[in-house]
Amino acid sequence: SSKSLVLTVGDAGLSDSTVYVFQVTLINPVVAQASRPVLVSVRSGGRCPWNFSTCVMDTPSQTSLQPITVICPGFITASLVQSNPFPCELNTMTVSFSTNIRLSTLASITLSGLIGSGTPDSPVLGVTSQTQDGTAAAIFVASSAWNQQSGKLVVGFDGSATTVGTMAGSVYSFQFSLRNPAFP
Repeated sequence: SSKSLVLTVGDAGLSDSTVYVFQVTLINPVVAQASRPVLVSVRSGGRCPWNFSTCVMDTPSQTSLQPITVICPGFITASLVQSNPFPCELNTMTVSFSTNIRLSTLASITLSGLIGSGTPDSPVLGVTSQTQDGTAAAIFVASSAWNQQSGKLVVGFDGSATTVGTMAGSVYSFQFSLRNPAFP
């Protein structure tokens, strides 16, 4: 359905050759959508009414800046690399990811499908964080909940170390170690 915003000019009117700017705050829907053309028109009142032709307003070429464009949150990159393929050995897993939105410190990262590890359940599996250049950083909590049967690890943000969480487009990494299973 088409919605319109109608602005009414007060009795003082508008001055010639003056740029007027107004701002409207809208709440985006929770589903993705593309921007649609936004039309503008003018209709005068008074003793001698006249109308401007309706025209399509200019919008930025960058999609994310176009009005009422809503992009689904998601990963730009996501990778998992192991350090050791040998049976019964400790295997350091490195997770790297970037997202198209900022993640708050209330978010958590869940890895699932790491089935077959020899590491038993633990509410405090050690996690270390890294910045893009590989230096240590306290972005994620130092210990996370590990479930061996489901192969699931839930990693939260360290709210005392960062008040922001992550920034959109930046790459973040963390590491944790699991014991490889015995040779079948």
